[in-house]
Parts: sequence; structure tokens; C-alpha cells
Amino acid sequence: MGKDSVWIITNGVTDHIDFANASVISTMQGIIGVRSYFSQSTAIYKKFKSRFRKNFLQEHPEEVNTKLGIFALEAYDAVWAWCPLQ
Repeated sequence: MGKDSVWIITNGVTDHIDFANASVISTMQGIIGVRSYFSQSTAIYKKFKSRFRKNFLQEHPEEVNTKLGIFALEAYDAVWAWCPLQ
């Protein structure tokens, strides 16, 4: 990237930054990104996060990154929007 330039990245790229390591992020000076926002303080989110981590670690015990990303939340929302059986 040039000294006098700025890149604007979309939600699809920005959401993957959660999975990047520090050396990758440090090379991203001059980048502006747009992200989806979700509140992490709601009871519904906390319950989903707990269930997600438990199930994920059972299926992938070797994985070290268990951070809940926007894609998991969007998938969860899509399933409940399609089949709301609560």
C-alpha cells in the first residue's frame, strides 16, 4: 500500500480479521473496515456463546481459537428465522 493511500474493506473481509494474527494486523495500516455489530451483553448472546463453545470444542478439541465470529451468529439467526420453534 502506498504512503498516501487508504483502502476501504467490506464487511466480508473485515469479519475475517478476528482470525488473523498480530503480524498480519500490524501490516494493515491505512485500512478502514466496516463490520457488523452485535451486542455481547445480552442473555441470548451469552447463552448461545456458551453452547457454541461447548459443542465446538467437543467436535474440534485441537482448535485453539474458539472465538465466536459473526458468521456463526448469522447462521444461528438464519436458522431461527426459518424455523422459530422456541
